[in-house]
Amino acid sequence: MMLSRPSSDTINDSPPPHAMEEAIADLLGRQSLISVSGIWFTAVFAIYLLHESIDSLAAIIWLVLYSLLMGARLWWGIRYQKTEHERRNPREWIIFYAWAAGASGVLWGTLTLLAYPVVPQEARALMVMLAAGLSASAVASYTVTLAATFAFILPLLGCLALACILDPDRLNLTIALMTLLYSGVLIITVRHLNRSVLEAIALQFRNLDLVKNLEQSYQNQELLNQKLNAEIDVRSQAQIDLEASLHTLKQAKNQAVEANQAKDRLLAVVSHEIRTPLNGIILALEHLRRETLTEDAGKYLSIATSSGTSLMEIINNVLDHTKISSGQMQLEITTFDLEELLVEVCRPFIDQSEERQISFSLDLSTQLPRQVRLDRLRLKQILTNLIDNALKFTAAGSVCVSVSLQQAVHTAPQLEFSVSDTGTGIPFEQQKNLFQPFVQADISTTRRFGGTGLGLAICKEFVEMMQGRIGLESQPGYGSRFYFNLPTELDAANSTGSQAVSHQSGAQKLKRNLKILIADDDEVSRILITDLLKRQGHRVVAVSDGRQALEQLAQDVFDVLLLDMEMPVIDGRQVLHAVRARETHNNAHLTIIAVTAQVLYEQQDACIIAGADNFLVKPVSTERLNQVLYETLPTIENNDALAVSKRSALQKRSMDDPEILQTMSEIFLRNYPQTARVISAALATTDNESLWRAAHKLRGSIAFFEELTLQQQLQALERAGRDGDIASAQRSWDGLQVDMQAFMTSLTKAAEQPEGNKDDE
Repeated sequence: MMLSRPSSDTINDSPPPHAMEEAIADLLGRQSLISVSGIWFTAVFAIYLLHESIDSLAAIIWLVLYSLLMGARLWWGIRYQKTEHERRNPREWIIFYAWAAGASGVLWGTLTLLAYPVVPQEARALMVMLAAGLSASAVASYTVTLAATFAFILPLLGCLALACILDPDRLNLTIALMTLLYSGVLIITVRHLNRSVLEAIALQFRNLDLVKNLEQSYQNQELLNQKLNAEIDVRSQAQIDLEASLHTLKQAKNQAVEANQAKDRLLAVVSHEIRTPLNGIILALEHLRRETLTEDAGKYLSIATSSGTSLMEIINNVLDHTKISSGQMQLEITTFDLEELLVEVCRPFIDQSEERQISFSLDLSTQLPRQVRLDRLRLKQILTNLIDNALKFTAAGSVCVSVSLQQAVHTAPQLEFSVSDTGTGIPFEQQKNLFQPFVQADISTTRRFGGTGLGLAICKEFVEMMQGRIGLESQPGYGSRFYFNLPTELDAANSTGSQAVSHQSGAQKLKRNLKILIADDDEVSRILITDLLKRQGHRVVAVSDGRQALEQLAQDVFDVLLLDMEMPVIDGRQVLHAVRARETHNNAHLTIIAVTAQVLYEQQDACIIAGADNFLVKPVSTERLNQVLYETLPTIENNDALAVSKRSALQKRSMDDPEILQTMSEIFLRNYPQTARVISAALATTDNESLWRAAHKLRGSIAFFEELTLQQQLQALERAGRDGDIASAQRSWDGLQVDMQAFMTSLTKAAEQPEGNKDDE
């Protein structure tokens, strides 16, 4: 039997059906004793009133049946209440209760059919009232279940209406009609009451659920509070552990910094200790090459030279990799003649290829510009490394170096360099790791050819530093092709094959003899450099420590001081400070070139900051020494070669337009006094920001005229301003003003010269 339940529109979140059935059964059970007792006494009273009008035997039988029915209801209810909660079946109790209510209604209806036709008129009114009262009490008792309510009132009221209809006079028909109307009202009322009762039960369940949820929430809150307190304790401990870890990490960082500094110091010391004797070996071999030697001696000299060069390449690769890893590698972007560089790079490899009977070719695109802006030294190093590898791994066949120009609409022009060979080739699985440090294609490569496995890794680093890309194509047995692309700035005015004027060859020699003082505690380097300079016609005085150098400078006048930075008694930095301090009083300037075996940029910059005009890194070659002397010495009046060189550089920067040169020169000469006053005022008031900004602005103006020495001095002044080192800034500015005056004098003459030439034409 299905129980009537509230609609979903009225009751939301209804409890489970079993819970509702158990609640209905409990409610019926609680009312069972009262309702059974009340209706049984009503039955006895009714029989008492009607026993004179009806058959006595029928009345007794009816009362016995009704008593048995009420007894069964009472027994079933008591049994349900005593049954264990887990074993109860509320649905069975509700079904039994509905059948019992229906049986009770049928018995009352039967009594009505028996008594109504035979009782007097006034007794009929009593029976109608009794039927109405019983129906109303049934609604109150059974409303929790519609089945029980309808099972009782419908037989009772139906029999009453039927009894009236069977005796069809006006009064009976009226009573029958009223009974039917009353039945309809009861049905509607019962449905509403049933809905309300079930809603109340459901609400009670929801309230119980709400209370239970609130209790559960409270318990959860308590548990959460406990967990939160535990979490606070854990986090507090974690904070303590974190602070301890941070302290440990800070200590580890400090130790790592100290270790890195110690590594740099070790690298500097090792570099100095290795490069200094290696410098002597290479210079001695250069001197021996000028002598007449036997065939065997020449062979051994070539072996020694090759070994020294290889050792220097290994040292340079290791040092370059160290500088790249530590972020100290810096690019030096300049404008130079690309074809001249390529010829310079390929020349020594042509001789090697001829000796080994390998074809060597240099293929240049017809659209290739002559003037490009790149890091000349790094480009040379990349090409040298790739060509050397190509020849090294090519036993027979050819090596080709090709360069082309790639131009796009939305990107900068790019130069594509390619080095191809017909050598052994590289297996595909080894190609992806070939540009990693200390990796070579074959483990036997080191045994056969030597090397550290750093060459290609350094090439990759240099290419990427110049915003380029490097790659390779290779097939075992068919050779390899290494290529790289570099973005560059092109100078259209100088891209038609004109001779380069921005780059001076390292073989350029000075057109005058110099008086040079050498201060170096290494006897081998001192003797070899002295002999090298004397062979070129220079007058040389050599001393072994800083104190002797200062004594010589006090007694005589020199054009150049080659100053070793690591010397006993008084080191190079102390000599620099003493010389520059002395010059502030006599308004003079000695060209000082620091000679050092230190390879880190910060150490080389320290030489410039300390007051050096330029620096040489050991080992010192003849070519590099002449180049540094040529670049560093100031312009000398009545020296035609230097004047022409300086004028050519200015003309290049002005695109051979004398009006531009004159305009730029006038602007600089007009603005410099104001900038100088700003720098002097900033030094006087220790205004570091104004100092470095003014120095930076002045360095940008000087860059137009390609004055390397002045740019380096201004860079030192700018750095001192940034660091707040007013004392160093003052020393740099005192020495710089003298050079600036000499520069402006040469600038005025160089700017006027094109106009004179123009007039002559």
